Amino acid sequence: MTTLDNPHEAVPESTVPFLPTSVRLGLLGAAVFIVYGLLANLTGFSLPTSIGKSILNGVVAMGLTIGLVIYIIRQHRDKELGGYISFGRAFMVAFVALLIASLISGIFNFLYVSYIDPGYLESLLSATEEMMASMGAPADIVDQEMAKMREKMTPTGFLTQSLTYGIIGSAVIALISAAIMKRKPAVV
Repeated sequence: MTTLDNPHEAVPESTVPFLPTSVRLGLLGAAVFIVYGLLANLTGFSLPTSIGKSILNGVVAMGLTIGLVIYIIRQHRDKELGGYISFGRAFMVAFVALLIASLISGIFNFLYVSYIDPGYLESLLSATEEMMASMGAPADIVDQEMAKMREKMTPTGFLTQSLTYGIIGSAVIALISAAIMKRKPAVV
């Protein structure tokens, strides 16, 4: 009750579980990623037709991820822990939430390229090939790179790649965000 009376009094982290917050906000993050992915696919924004468009797509996706992590850590720190959070707790709450969001959106992407729009991967490969050719890449290099991509760009390969980058990206973003957003109570 003292936390409600004094919002700047630290709540011991051991008394507040982080998992409910991570699961709830991980599900929210998955919904955000799925909606963004669907909109990008339906509008053609996800197809790499130019370097600028590819970079913009990456920046938007990264911005959504960073915004989600900031929201997750702030929610847990400010609403549940009295405004203070350790590096380890900030990392865990963000990493678990991003892991859940990545797993669910990765499974959705697998279902999307397998059943909803089975021609999407071919469209992605064609757009990539056209972009490489328009940039002046030699035809033999384009052919070699496209052969490598065709081997990896199956629905299962797409899922594996999505989950691998999701786990690694989640860890990196959670580490950086936790280092920036940690807040220790003042020693009295």
